[in-house]
Amino acid sequence: MYARVTNVTIDPNRFDEAIDIYQNNVVAALEGQPGFVSTVLLGDRVTGKSMTVTIWETEADEQETVQSGFFQEQVGKFGTIITTIPQRQALEVLVQA
Repeated sequence: MYARVTNVTIDPNRFDEAIDIYQNNVVAALEGQPGFVSTVLLGDRVTGKSMTVTIWETEADEQETVQSGFFQEQVGKFGTIITTIPQRQALEVLVQA
């Protein structure tokens, strides 16, 4: 399995809005993608620092969402709520419990 870790900063005053978008829009879109396994959104409401982790069955599944424009489409849903350029990293899942 492979994970994509994405770090962003969210406007702290709009944290609940970002959570709503992720939970009600992004998760549904992810569930329709081939190879999608799971996701988690982590964040600090004071600083706005946030991280998403998505788990994919294969490296090809993870890469396809970037190459197809799906990833950027999801980022676009947040508009000005995200105050930094998303920093994305793909990693192999070595242990999952």
